[in-house]
Amino acid sequence: MTPLDDVGGVQEGPQDHNLRSLRRHQQVGRRAGRCRCQLPDADQLQPASCRRALKRDSGLQRAVESSRAFAVNVLAGDQKSLAADFFKPVKVEGNSLNGHPFTLSRTLGLPILEECPAWFECQVVEKVDQGDHVIYVGRVVDGAVVRQVPRYLVMWDTGWYYGG
Repeated sequence: MTPLDDVGGVQEGPQDHNLRSLRRHQQVGRRAGRCRCQLPDADQLQPASCRRALKRDSGLQRAVESSRAFAVNVLAGDQKSLAADFFKPVKVEGNSLNGHPFTLSRTLGLPILEECPAWFECQVVEKVDQGDHVIYVGRVVDGAVVRQVPRYLVMWDTGWYYGG
């Protein structure tokens, strides 16, 4: 059993087997480094958890530090352009982030992109504050597979490389 096989609070539905598929794709993404468009590492711990390495003093790192929570929007394999829209500072206009509509998550009230096929949210339970990145360990508290897709976007497939 993997951590994403039994996530407490995840909405049950016919596409729930995709959470297991997300875990399998995570192995490929791990080779390519860290990026907001990549599925983060999943720990072999129960309850389910994941790690995020965020560049110190970035807007995202400051937001996670103050809220002690983060959401992961999982992109479909054909959503590379959506990922590219978040390589620039995030601009909030009404209910959109960089022009992409969002709703607030059920449990922690974090932005969930409506275009994404899956998402999960984490409460920070630990951090490692060393070097030029801060690593946050989050306990998965909620999530959903909104629609079934044949493949999830992983950095390996984009041709991009993270150098930060």
